Amino acid sequence: MDTKNRILRQAQILFMRYGIRNISMDDIARELGVSKKTIYQTFPDKAAIVHAVMQAHSQGEKIVMNEIRQKTQNALEELVEVLHYISRTLQLASPMLIYEMKKYYPESWQFFRKNEDEFHLPHIRSNLERGIEEGLFRSDIKVEEISRFRLGMLDAILDTKLFPHDVFNQNEVMIEISRFYIHGLLTDKGRVALSELVLTF
Repeated sequence: MDTKNRILRQAQILFMRYGIRNISMDDIARELGVSKKTIYQTFPDKAAIVHAVMQAHSQGEKIVMNEIRQKTQNALEELVEVLHYISRTLQLASPMLIYEMKKYYPESWQFFRKNEDEFHLPHIRSNLERGIEEGLFRSDIKVEEISRFRLGMLDAILDTKLFPHDVFNQNEVMIEISRFYIHGLLTDKGRVALSELVLTF
């Protein structure tokens, strides 16, 4: 692994665990066992590292989501697998991560929002259409409205004003809201399929 990718990998681990503001260039250098000069030879500042980490995370997320789509037997199984992936990510992430990026790193925040619009929204829409076609999701669902509603639900989970991290556990909030979302989609056939899944909500 080259120096750039080593820096990004270590920075992502530290940002996820402790948040962005709590991690300095010195911290990243120390964890890697290199000088701070080495870091600055690769990235001009911390903002550049944050942005590169976001880009790498986004690319990895797309790979995972597409793999889930290909390996699952139907839209409901796909949805549940995606939710478990999100759950695992939330358990590893500092609850302040998104708030700090939004407040202190606007370029990375804009990239985050663009990725939501260009990847996550179409992915949600496609899942709904797949589920309707398979008879697992209700045929009267207004796909565009519910897709945007779902995306808004995911944003709400990360909103520390709506769900203060010292009061609510993000992962528990995600699971509870996802139960509400899933059960609102299902037909009778979908409810039977959900009961047969090993990974249920």
